[in-house]
Amino acid sequence: VPPQPVWVSPSEIDLERDDRVIIGWGSFGSVLRCYYKKVGRCAVKCVRATSITDDVKTAAQRADHTNIVRVYGITSWVGSFGIIMEYMERRSLANLIQSASSKDYQIPFDLLVRILLQVANGVAFLHKIGEDKQIVHGDLKPSNIVLDNNFTAKVTDFGGATLRTYTGTNEGGRVAENVEHTPVYTAPERLVHLEYAATKASDVYSYGLIVYECLSDR
Repeated sequence: VPPQPVWVSPSEIDLERDDRVIIGWGSFGSVLRCYYKKVGRCAVKCVRATSITDDVKTAAQRADHTNIVRVYGITSWVGSFGIIMEYMERRSLANLIQSASSKDYQIPFDLLVRILLQVANGVAFLHKIGEDKQIVHGDLKPSNIVLDNNFTAKVTDFGGATLRTYTGTNEGGRVAENVEHTPVYTAPERLVHLEYAATKASDVYSYGLIVYECLSDR
C-alpha cells in the first residue's frame, strides 16, 4: 500500500536549489528536485502561500492511482509550503511536445494514444474517488501531465483542485474559492464567469483540448 501523505519536518528534505534543477512550474510556484530521507530522490512543489487549502490536502491524500502522481508528504518553510511527490524522469507531456517540435520529430501515434488513455484513467479516478466523493482537477494541461522513464503518464498539480460530495451531476454554477486555471485550456463558461468553480465537465473540456493538441500536432 503506498504511504499516505504525512507532515514532514524540513530537516528531512534536502533541496537542490541550483536553477538547473528547477524541473517545472506549477500553480503558485516552482517544482524542484529534492532528496527525502525516507524515500530518496523526489520532486517538491514549492507553494508560495501561507496555507494549503483543505481541498488540495485531501486531493493529495486520497489520489492513490497508477496515473496520479504519488504524494509522500507536506512540509513548510518561511512563507511557503512544500508538497513532496514522486520524481518523474521524463518531466511533462508539454516538454515532450515541445522537444518533438523543436527537433522536427513526430511522436509515435501509439505512444500518444497510450499517454492520452492513461490521462483519461487518472482523471476518471479523480472524478469518482470514493463512494460519495469526487475531485475536480480544475487546471488540466500538458504541463500538469508528467511522464516516468517508461512514458507512463500521471496527472499532477492539484493547485486548482476542489473536493465535492458526489451527486451524479456536474454541480455547475457554484462559486469557486480557488479560480486557478490556464485560459487556453479552460472551458468557455469559466472564462465568461471567472468566479465559477471547475466541474467534471470543464475537466473533460480541458482533456479534449489536450487530445486535440497531441493528435493535431499543434
